[in-house]
Amino acid sequence: MKAWRHLTAALLGLVSLGGCVTTGGPGGGQGTSQTTSQATNPQASIAPTAVPAGPAPLAVDLARTPYETAKLRHNAQPARATLEGSLWMMSDNAETTIRQGAGIVTDPALNAYVGGLVCKLAGPYCGEIRTHIVRVPDFNASMYPNGAMVVWTGLLLRVRNEAQLAAVLAHEIGHYMQRHTVQRMEDIYTKSNALIFVQMATIAAGIPAAGDLIQLATLASVASFSRESETEADDVSLRLLVQYGYDPSEASRLWSQVMEESAADKDRSRRSIFFASHPASENRADRLARQAAFALPQMGATEAGRDRYRAAIAPHLASFVRDEFRMRNMDRLEVVLNQLSREDFNRGEINFYQGELYRVRNAANDNVKALQFYDASIKAPVHPPEVYRSLGQAYLRAGQKSDANRAFQEYLLRAPDAADRKLIEAMMGS
Repeated sequence: MKAWRHLTAALLGLVSLGGCVTTGGPGGGQGTSQTTSQATNPQASIAPTAVPAGPAPLAVDLARTPYETAKLRHNAQPARATLEGSLWMMSDNAETTIRQGAGIVTDPALNAYVGGLVCKLAGPYCGEIRTHIVRVPDFNASMYPNGAMVVWTGLLLRVRNEAQLAAVLAHEIGHYMQRHTVQRMEDIYTKSNALIFVQMATIAAGIPAAGDLIQLATLASVASFSRESETEADDVSLRLLVQYGYDPSEASRLWSQVMEESAADKDRSRRSIFFASHPASENRADRLARQAAFALPQMGATEAGRDRYRAAIAPHLASFVRDEFRMRNMDRLEVVLNQLSREDFNRGEINFYQGELYRVRNAANDNVKALQFYDASIKAPVHPPEVYRSLGQAYLRAGQKSDANRAFQEYLLRAPDAADRKLIEAMMGS
């Protein structure tokens, strides 16, 4: 019984934190700044994410649907007396805990969007899968033996359209339909030290901090999927993208985006959870691009679903980015924000957060960059009132008191009920 309790704790830890691991130009308008009015486009020196060009096609089986080749039978819950049956029961208990946990996202619209996409991709398996969105700022989604799908908010921030989100969700559904998740959990039980389960259970409490994610990535790498399982899940994902008319080349683009972020972590201080349990290969983006090159000529019109994705994510963008700031990995966050800015997604808001990154990091020349991005945010048609407060703080740091006061006044004008009004007034008077 003690061993089973350890395994239950491990499952809870993985479900609570996601379960899969990865390594990982300003527009016109009025502003308050004179100093930054001649600033160059802060994005001008940022190169776009590299995507393999002109790949040689790589054949993939499109004659049969993934549902026809699935190894998991419908509603095939195993007998309780078996190891697999015990895994299902433990997953049920863990799912109940995460559903009631502090990190669960309850917004009906976002859950309907993500859950609806999962259901569409799962096809005949839709009724067996329950989707839970968990507030964790890292790239990850995971599938468990009992049909629980866990999606981290960090994934929702990092994809650029519905096709990219579908690629990840379909990959996890592939693991489920091919029974990789059951095989992986059985392997954890038979090969891992029980102490690992205890450590993972300790991490599972509440919304994780940066140190929790680092430790979980280390532990989860012990139970990673095999390269064969990863290839099989990638194939399922691509076939589902084709089946539902999504541009399959978005899978390769997403992989390149995530690898760009991982490369920015110079000291590898926070290995991504998805890559820890999903081993990366150097040629994965190329392989996905080659499969897409094979599939695209056989498809009619394709879509990326960018507008649907943006409409679903826009109300949560600010909270997702704030969670990323709490992780304090500014190099990786810089890449994520640059990618979002290149997509012209809520530019006023994203430029504001780019300014915040440089103001908070405060390395050499960062205050100048912060002023440039705040100015770019203000010139966007829509921008948060907080940009004027931060602009004032950056001006104070630069010794430009009169500019700071003008920015603070604009902030208080736009946010008359601001909770920090007294503090801002004190800064203006000092």
